[in-house]
Amino acid sequence: MISRQHFGRPNRMVGLLLILNLFIAMPAQASFTIEDLLGGLKRTSALQSRYIEEKYLSFLTEPVVSEGTLTFRPPDRLERQVLRPKKETVIIEGNFVSLQAVAGDPPLKVRLSDHPPLEALATALRALFAGDKVGFLAIFTPHLTGSKKAWSLELRPKTPDLAKTLELLRLSGKDDSLESIEMVESNGDRTVTVLNPKAGT
Repeated sequence: MISRQHFGRPNRMVGLLLILNLFIAMPAQASFTIEDLLGGLKRTSALQSRYIEEKYLSFLTEPVVSEGTLTFRPPDRLERQVLRPKKETVIIEGNFVSLQAVAGDPPLKVRLSDHPPLEALATALRALFAGDKVGFLAIFTPHLTGSKKAWSLELRPKTPDLAKTLELLRLSGKDDSLESIEMVESNGDRTVTVLNPKAGT
């Protein structure tokens, strides 16, 4: 008499071989690289978005919330128009920041280099939308996770001077769109900016 076990072993071997062949036949997924991300953002080349920003400060129990529009125009103009809670316009262009808090008043103009966290953010956005990998590698150590469908780029400052004021920048998005910016300062203060927020956010 031939036992059932005699037939079972070859059947199990065939099943294992079929599974193995299936994995071999599956194409390996290409990794998503910084070059891929920069290529997509460079094609976008500019940014114009509504935003909601929450600023978490160590001496406050609730975040400071503001909203408005954020615009980036190559090669280096970054403009933020705050609509709520009070209107003001901040323009970063070249190495200068101008702030106009009251319509009709002359803007207050200061050097961007006097505000390291803001300068780091401007440098990162300029380099990303220009596809300039060398630009942000000069001052940041990047760490990219995710895929083209949902990615996150963490930038940590390389220079000790910048690290005194800025811990990291985290830029997140989908496909060729930037969706959020998180800035963590060395003192623990944190700012989260959501671009094109959904209704009810």
